[in-house]
Amino acid sequence: MAAVEDVDGDGESFYRQELAVTDGNLITASGIVPLEFAKEVIRNLDVFSAQTLKAWYQLSVTHEMQYFHAIMESLEEWGRSLQ
Repeated sequence: MAAVEDVDGDGESFYRQELAVTDGNLITASGIVPLEFAKEVIRNLDVFSAQTLKAWYQLSVTHEMQYFHAIMESLEEWGRSLQ
């Protein structure tokens, strides 16, 4: 694997203006966005389906009951798919 050169030596060329960044199994985020960090960890672990993850995130952000119901529906669909 070739080394990556940081031209300025300050690491700025590697910085990404994103809430959370995933590169393989490495996940990083600012300490002020724990929800986005958790979302990337859960996605990387493949704990939820994409539909469940989206509903979980929306529920956490908005606190709207429709997303709780979306989570429950997606889990029921997942359960049926296992039968």
